[in-house]
Amino acid sequence: MLPCLYYALQYLYKQCKGDWSGQKISNNNSSLRHFLSGMGYNVKNDLTSSVQGSSIPGLLTGLFTSPKGPLQSLYDVSKKYFTSPSHSLSHVSSTSRSQSPPKDPLTVREILLWLYGLRFQKSFPSLVLYCSSLCLPFGNSFNPDAFCYYIYTCCFLLPVSFISVIQCPDGSPSFLPSPSDWKDFSYPSDTLELFENFCDFVRKVYIALDFLKFQCKNYADLGGWQFCFFGSKCSVNSGSGSFSASSGCSSCPNSKTYLCTGSSGSNWDVHGKHCDPKGGGQCINANGSGKCSESTHNTPRKPCIPCPHPLQRFLTATSDSPSSDPKSLFALPGTTPMGFSQQKLSPTAKSGNSLRAVIILFCNSGFYPLTRLAEFSVCVTLRPPESLFELFSFFQKFVSSDVFKSHFESYVEGEPGTYSGKSLKTALQNLNGARNSHSGSHPFDLKSLYDCSSTKGLTCGKYLYPLIADAYNIFIENFLGTYLSFVCHLAPTFKTLLEEFKGKFSLCCSSGSCSSIVKCPCALPLIYSRGFTFMLPEILNKKAQKCSNFIDQLGKVVGQGSPLQDLLDAIDAFLWSIRFP
Repeated sequence: MLPCLYYALQYLYKQCKGDWSGQKISNNNSSLRHFLSGMGYNVKNDLTSSVQGSSIPGLLTGLFTSPKGPLQSLYDVSKKYFTSPSHSLSHVSSTSRSQSPPKDPLTVREILLWLYGLRFQKSFPSLVLYCSSLCLPFGNSFNPDAFCYYIYTCCFLLPVSFISVIQCPDGSPSFLPSPSDWKDFSYPSDTLELFENFCDFVRKVYIALDFLKFQCKNYADLGGWQFCFFGSKCSVNSGSGSFSASSGCSSCPNSKTYLCTGSSGSNWDVHGKHCDPKGGGQCINANGSGKCSESTHNTPRKPCIPCPHPLQRFLTATSDSPSSDPKSLFALPGTTPMGFSQQKLSPTAKSGNSLRAVIILFCNSGFYPLTRLAEFSVCVTLRPPESLFELFSFFQKFVSSDVFKSHFESYVEGEPGTYSGKSLKTALQNLNGARNSHSGSHPFDLKSLYDCSSTKGLTCGKYLYPLIADAYNIFIENFLGTYLSFVCHLAPTFKTLLEEFKGKFSLCCSSGSCSSIVKCPCALPLIYSRGFTFMLPEILNKKAQKCSNFIDQLGKVVGQGSPLQDLLDAIDAFLWSIRFP
């Protein structure tokens, strides 16, 4: 508990001196309020709502801002204990230790517990030192001290906050893992092996939470789960678990809206009341219960009846039985299931909106702990992009970087041979694309798949958002040779994976069979299995862009005469030039 308290207050201190300084606890949408709620506070009853972030650092000064601060001193003592040679879970009785071989975590929940237990391993200090050494060439882009802060935050606050919002009722104490929660996991003593595991697990958690963040942002008519509910008393419908915005949750059809009515027949405010997820059409209200009835007038898109399916199915999916159903979002091959037990979910129903409020504290664009660790696991380690969404992110972000714009051409021309660096640079720029608004046909570039804002009835559109895109933000001049190697040797793989993606889509949704790609039961699961989500589902829905439109555009991107094919030709010419005797 002491390390968790230390890093929770340290995180609060730093955020309130920065981004949260002007936020008030009374603001329902403030990150400060969501953080305090995630730490177990009953914000309404336990805290002074008028306090804003700038007032909080003064209350914490002295606890850990000096080496002799009381909390700092206690934490230093605990560190010595947990890293001593005699530690190794010595405080866990022999009868409670697992006799089975250690295992790797397979679900998001298990990875979060693995991260929490990582801090108590003897190999942890050497891992931090090794990671810090990798940050040095990146200077201000990735400060070693900042990395230590990010890793400590994600090894304590992230597991506690995320598991708590899923398992603990609002206002109750937060979930604190015990040694029994991580004792069965494998923690390699070799620093390099531990480092590889750490980076792999960080990427898996980041991808899953980033997807959940986007899903819990959108309404049901866009395929989202913002007002879908989950909880230990919520029933999960039987079936394959397929979901589309056209059918919605089976307990909450989009074709109808519902209104909570009191026992006397008077209408309650639909904005503030929800139906009891236990079923029976009962409404939850401070003054008692009533019944849900179909509304006869215009009501907000926010439904009254909660929908535990599919959000609850997504949270409780495990790695035991991966689904082969192309319409299923649950335990898909190639994805990391969430792995939460139905019995351990919060006894009071919570919505997807409450999940997102916690996720964005760690996983968002900018200097957020999990996002920065994902950047580290990709860019600082110089890990080659392998999957489709990683290659998509690399080609998209590298071409947009200052390093590419300022130094790539001259670097290529410094290689042996007489090849023009401008030719390869132009080919890469054409692949990424530039035109996002037009009246004619769109060039067959990557931008036509993720950032086209044309209002014309064309096949290009805002289809794809790679879930690891925010991790590909750091490129430095010292490693231009590595980036050039990625371009030359991985571009053919990129084309092959895009062609395979197109083939799967063609099999999943026959031409003209869906009214919108957002509403197609095949589309989102297939996109997620490849590491993407929808870029802007509201635009796709508004333009009624179908799977057939996406398939057509994807075919153009990988076809003859496309910028991708031109890039492959340019790479062949460059490799021929540098290898010519």
